[in-house]
Amino acid sequence: MKKILVKILFFSSCFVLFVSFFNIHAENLSEEKENLAFAILSDVHINEKDKTKSEKLENALSIINKKVPNIDKYIFTGDYTNSGYIEEYKLLNEIYSRNVSSNEKRITIMGNHDYWNGLNIEDSKNRFRNELKEELNSSRKIKGYTFILLSTENDEVHGYYSEKSLDFAKKEIEKSINYNPSKPIFIFTHQPPKDTIYGSDIWGNNHLKEVFNEYKQVILFAGHSHFPLNDERGIYQNNYTVITAGGIGGVDIEENNIDEGSQGLIVKVDKNNKITIIRMDFSNNEEIKKPWIIDNFKKSNL
Repeated sequence: MKKILVKILFFSSCFVLFVSFFNIHAENLSEEKENLAFAILSDVHINEKDKTKSEKLENALSIINKKVPNIDKYIFTGDYTNSGYIEEYKLLNEIYSRNVSSNEKRITIMGNHDYWNGLNIEDSKNRFRNELKEELNSSRKIKGYTFILLSTENDEVHGYYSEKSLDFAKKEIEKSINYNPSKPIFIFTHQPPKDTIYGSDIWGNNHLKEVFNEYKQVILFAGHSHFPLNDERGIYQNNYTVITAGGIGGVDIEENNIDEGSQGLIVKVDKNNKITIIRMDFSNNEEIKKPWIIDNFKKSNL
């Protein structure tokens, strides 16, 4: 009897050690952890001379916190600052820290405005890294989903994405598809691929245009244009999906620099990989029209 008890205790201990060692993997497999929510905030254009930009960011963060208290990530898709000045980064960090308890929830990439500070390109990149503790390009798993973030690599208005960066993205996409082809892959850029969503004919980037054509799993979010989320041309689907991210600092119509309002996205993914994209008008604290739904990589209510 004692021998049997000893064996039970031994194998129980081994099981506890096994689960403890693989606890991250085990969490990702649970149904509860499969549910995912993240916000996309683009083109904040924070600067010390215009207090409305700070107020808009503070307001957006406050609304998101109340609407989705357990949100997983806040993703900023470039032009976080208006000019990439160190004072602007510090102001951003202050506002973010006041409203969000953990810096681990924030992910950022660089936009063209983040280079407009009088520094050379490499020094601008280093300032971004130092102030936000981020790399320009990254790939990470969040609750089992692949997130790929690509910064524009210089101050050109239409952006520059090197072959090295695009090869990195393709390798990460293929790695994710090989692991699980039924899951969406979320990609974030500042400029949209040219000739996709509304405004990309004016503000789009040619480097990105053909890169993702082979991957139906790709859901790409981009800012830069500030074009309104009210327009149904803000979502594009052909071989892959592109979605406009609006503008926290202001919304423009066509090439008219209106710079009013404040818009962004809240994205939810259920355990069956159905994606709900809620378009938010933060200035009026209300949702814009019906959510965009993507189910099995196809739009289902557009």
